[in-house]
Amino acid sequence: MTKMLRTMNLRRKMTSLTGIVALALTATACTGTANTANGAAAEPAEGSETLAFVEDSPLREYQNILYGLNMTQEEVAREREADHVRTENLTSQCMQDAGFEYIPRPSMPKPPQGEPARPDDLDYVSQYGFGLAVSPARPDGDYWSNAPVFEDPNQEYFDTLSADAQNLYLRALNGSGEGCSDIAYQTVQANKPWAVADTMEFWPLTDAMQKMFQDVAATVTDADRDWVECMADAGHPGYKNRSDLFQKLTEKSNTEINKFLQAWDWDSGLPMNIYNSAELAAFHNYEVEIAVADVQCRTEVDYNARSRAYGIEIETQFVKDHKAELEALRNAIEQRAA
Repeated sequence: MTKMLRTMNLRRKMTSLTGIVALALTATACTGTANTANGAAAEPAEGSETLAFVEDSPLREYQNILYGLNMTQEEVAREREADHVRTENLTSQCMQDAGFEYIPRPSMPKPPQGEPARPDDLDYVSQYGFGLAVSPARPDGDYWSNAPVFEDPNQEYFDTLSADAQNLYLRALNGSGEGCSDIAYQTVQANKPWAVADTMEFWPLTDAMQKMFQDVAATVTDADRDWVECMADAGHPGYKNRSDLFQKLTEKSNTEINKFLQAWDWDSGLPMNIYNSAELAAFHNYEVEIAVADVQCRTEVDYNARSRAYGIEIETQFVKDHKAELEALRNAIEQRAA
C-alpha cells in the first residue's frame, strides 16, 4: 500500500498517452492554420481541442475570446500555473476539512520540447511522422527518461497511514466527481470564459457550433477528393477524406498503446521507451509512411489553401447566421471578467 500514490501517478502519466495522441492528431489536422501572433504554433487552451482553427475567419474572433486562442504560449503557461496553484490550495483545504494533511503539490515540470513541429516539411515527417511515436523532444520514443523527477510532497504522510486510512485518503482525494481534486478543479474551471458557454442560455449556440465543425470534418470537398485519389495512387487507399485518416490513426495507435499499457508491470516503474515494443515500433514506421504520402499529396493538390478557403466560407456563413447569439456570448464573457 505504501507505493499507492507513486503507482497511481505512474498510471496517470501513461494512460494519458492516448489523450496525447488524440491532441497531436487534432493539431496536425489543422496544419498551417493555428498560429500565435508571433508565428509560433499556438498551444490550444483547455476545452478548445474540438474546434477548427482558421485564422482569417470571422469566427476566430469569438474563439479567441472564448478559448484564449490568441494567447501566447507564455501567457497560456502563466494562466495554467495560476490555475494549478489555486486548484492545489483548494484541494488542500478540502482534504484538511476531511481530516487529512495535504501539501499543495508543485506543477509537474515539462520535459524539453525540442524544435517546433514542421508538419508540412518532408524531411521532418520522414523522421517524426505526425509526432505520435517520436518527436524532437523524444527522438527515440522515450517519453520519460528526460523528464524532471517529480516527488509528491504528500508521499511521506501517506506512508504513515494505516491501510484503511490510506483507502479513505485516496477516496477523499480522488473519489469520482466527489473527490477533493475534482471539486477543486471544477471550482477553478467554473470561472473560465468557456464556462459561460456551458450555461443553458448558450447551449443552442455551442451545439450549433459543434455540429458545424462535425459537418465540416465529415464533408468530402473537391480538395479531399483530389487528396484521396493521390493517396490511393501512393499506395494508401481507403480514406474518405483527411479527417478519416486521423480517425483511423487514432484508433490504431490507441489500440497498440492500450495493449502495451495492460501488459506492463507497473511495479517496475515507468517504461522508458514504449516503442521498444515491436508492435509500437511497427506503428511508428507505418505512421511515417502515411505522413510522407500526406505531405506529398497535400502539396500536389494544393490541399492546405483549398481547405482553408472552404473553412473560411463555412465559418463566415455561421457568423452571419448566429451573429446575435455570438455577440450575446461575448457580452456575457466580458461581464464575468469585469
